[in-house]
Amino acid sequence: MSAPTIPRRLPRHLPRPIRRIAEALTSPHSLDDFTSAFNPRWTGSLTGTITSISPLTPNAAQITISVPRSWPGHHAGQYVSVGVEIDGRRQQRTYSITGPSSRPGAGTITLGVQRVEGGLVSNHLIDAARPSTLVHLGTPTGEFVLPDRGSPADESNTTPLLLLGAGSGMTPIRGIIAELEVRHDRGEAVPDVVALSFAPDASSRMFHHDLVAAAQHPWLRVEFVDTRSGGAASATTRLSPALLDEHCADWSQRRVYACGPEGFLDAATDAFAARGIVGDALDEQLVIERFTRVLPPRDGHAETASVVVELADSATRLELRTDTPLLDSIEAAGQLAPSGCRNGICHTCSTEVIDGCALNLRDGRIVEAGQHVQLC
Repeated sequence: MSAPTIPRRLPRHLPRPIRRIAEALTSPHSLDDFTSAFNPRWTGSLTGTITSISPLTPNAAQITISVPRSWPGHHAGQYVSVGVEIDGRRQQRTYSITGPSSRPGAGTITLGVQRVEGGLVSNHLIDAARPSTLVHLGTPTGEFVLPDRGSPADESNTTPLLLLGAGSGMTPIRGIIAELEVRHDRGEAVPDVVALSFAPDASSRMFHHDLVAAAQHPWLRVEFVDTRSGGAASATTRLSPALLDEHCADWSQRRVYACGPEGFLDAATDAFAARGIVGDALDEQLVIERFTRVLPPRDGHAETASVVVELADSATRLELRTDTPLLDSIEAAGQLAPSGCRNGICHTCSTEVIDGCALNLRDGRIVEAGQHVQLC
């Protein structure tokens, strides 16, 4: 008698009526949470396996993940949602992919992860994860990418670039440099590139040795900016037009990619404004990757109001404050809600507004019924 055949994974797309019935039975947990209790690969999400964890700095590591045949591929500079099981509950955050573009199918990807004070997922990946640890991956996304290559004569292939990265903001920039190295090795035209890496010092700079090695290419010049001198921050090392003039005289004529803390990105925008580059011209020339959500200004004298929110899946009614993101309020009320990066980047928490309206904290836009809002 032959042994029964056990499927390696459930169908990726169950018919909607069947999924709704199944999710009603597994509520308040998701169907994927329930099936993964039997087999972590029985989910509709991509499941990868950590194969190595290598230190980058005393507080950062590079995570190598083996991805399955269902991996859709990615463009260098994009990020991906990563879910891990911590204390019996799946937690998700987003991380930039640090390698060159990948094709669809099985292979490996690398992520740059930096320790965060009080951080749940990042610290778990650095301290507790091991080779063979399973992770749940989202679909790679993000616009922090090189222009489409088009034809060999396309000017976008050779437009000079300036790459600005501060702290963990070097992770997507490392991916872009890796992609340019691959293109160069294939004999393709690559642009002249200047990269400025901002960090307190060399020991805390992510990818320091990789950048030194990459700088051997004649088309790439890497400048290291140590932002602390004698243990104190130096005004002369802050991003400014004067600093850019010093390290890259033609910076205002280059296509610029900037990633880092909010103040760093604001300084990049201000530098262009000082050269009269604003509006559409700025959007065309400066590509920014933000890791924090931008909240609209609030009137500090306004009274805090409350609103009744009904969760359709559980028929639960909650009275929530209007000055707090929905995700924080729902979780504070003891309810489960989909979440990922919690910074408005990954869209894992995107939820349909069935009735009423919501305020998008990123841009102040009113989201009407029938549209989706990010709970974070």
